[in-house]
Formats: sequence, structure tokens, C-alpha cells
Amino acid sequence: METIKNWFAELYEVLGTQLSIGYQYLPGLFGALLTLTAGWLIARFVCRAVKNLVHPTNRLLSTAFPTGILSKAKLSPRLTAVFAELLFWIIVLLAITVASRIAGFDAISQWLSTITTFVPNLLVAFAILVAGYIISLLVREQFDFRNKSYVRTGTSTSAAEIAQGSVLLIALVLALDQLGVDVTLLIAITVVGAAAASIAFGISFALGVRVYMTNIIGIKTARTQLSIGQRIRIDNVEGQILEMTATQIALDTDEGKILVPGRFIDERITIILTPVANEGSDDA
Repeated sequence: METIKNWFAELYEVLGTQLSIGYQYLPGLFGALLTLTAGWLIARFVCRAVKNLVHPTNRLLSTAFPTGILSKAKLSPRLTAVFAELLFWIIVLLAITVASRIAGFDAISQWLSTITTFVPNLLVAFAILVAGYIISLLVREQFDFRNKSYVRTGTSTSAAEIAQGSVLLIALVLALDQLGVDVTLLIAITVVGAAAASIAFGISFALGVRVYMTNIIGIKTARTQLSIGQRIRIDNVEGQILEMTATQIALDTDEGKILVPGRFIDERITIILTPVANEGSDDA
């Protein structure tokens, strides 16, 4: 009997000790449970709110940018749903981290803290990429608008693409740097690539505007030697000068109106059939 009493006494002591420890952890566990519940509710609310922002945001973009490149900018419902789910699990992870700290689970809390400290950098990097993409669209649109005079040279589109790509590359470098990636080599490659692209663009631009500039120079020569109303023959094309634009000479021929490139004045034999301008040429 004495042995049984001793067993019960030891069992009572062990249970009392465990209950005492559990009682000490009870407020922390209750607080952790409340934190998890609140975190889950907030995560669900944020997830649903982000998904519901797709249509209002697309309507706002359509109203703010009715024309131009940004008029095609729309939020993809599928990508928005993925981003919303990502935010959901990030918030849940933060809630678990806080709950484990409240409950006193220090080992779990420290392990989760190493993960959650990386989350803000990930969000900032994502925001940099999105902002860089939007800015690149604006840069391309402005570049196209300011270079409409060079559309005939075929260099406007390539220059706009280079400008847009440069902005995107800068955004990528900044995002990787935010994530802690060593971008020294990438910066060096970017600088070399930008220099090579600039040289290639300079050469292509020079080749592209060569014909355009020679036409302008030819028209400048034509204005000193010819006047509207005179009859000329250029390369077996005969007609009366109707007008001289910045790059072309308009001739009225028997076959109709013909546009002659201005460079033909310097490159080919031009015969002036009426040395003195006809009446009405002074009005031009």
C-alpha cells in the first residue's frame, strides 16, 4: 500500500507540475490563437479586395489613358489572382511568426523571422519592376511622339525599343539589388551592352537619315537654281514645277503629277527647258 501511495504522490506531483507549466503558457497560447485567427481573416480580406480591384482599375486606366501605349495597359485577372494569393500567404506567414513569438516558441519564431525579413524586399523588388514597366511604356510613347519626323528612316521604332529596354534593364538591376543579389557583373554587362547599342543605333540612324538629308540638300540647291512654274527634265521625266517640299519636287507631266526626290538635282542631269519662270511663279 505504501508503494501505491508513493506512486500516486509522484503522479500527482508530475501532473501538478505539468498543469502549472501549461497554465503559464495558456495566456500565450490563447493570444497566439487570436493572432492566427485575426491574421487569417485579414489575409482573406486583402486577397478578396485585391481580386475585386481588377475591373475598377481597368476602367480607371481606360479613362485616364484613352489613347497611346498605356491605353492597352490592363490588369490581368489571372496574374492579379496569383498576386492576391501571394499576399494571402505572406500575411498568414507573418501572423504565424507573431503567434509563435507570443506563445513563447522561440526556435520557431526565430526560424520564421529569417523568412519574413525577406518578404518586404521581395515586395519592393516587385513594385520596382511594375513601376519600371509603366515608366518604360511612357518613355516609349514620348520617344515615338517626338520622333515622328523620322518615321520614313525606319529608326524611330528601333530607337523607342532601345529606350524602353534600357528602362526595363535599369528596373531589373534595381530589383535584383533590392533582393541582395550582387549586380556588379550585370552592371558591367549593361554598360557594355548600352555602349554597343548606342554605337549600333548611331550607325543605323546615320544610314537611315542619309537619304533624307541628301534630299533636303538637293532641294536647297534646287531653290537657288529653279522656281515654281519652270519646265525641267530630270532623268527622262519632263514636267512643270508645281511645288518644292522639304524633300521632293512636284512636277506636272503629261502622265500626271510626279514627285521627284530632291537628291536627283545633285545626282542626275537636270535640263532647264524654260530658263525664265512662267507668269505666276513670283506668287509662289
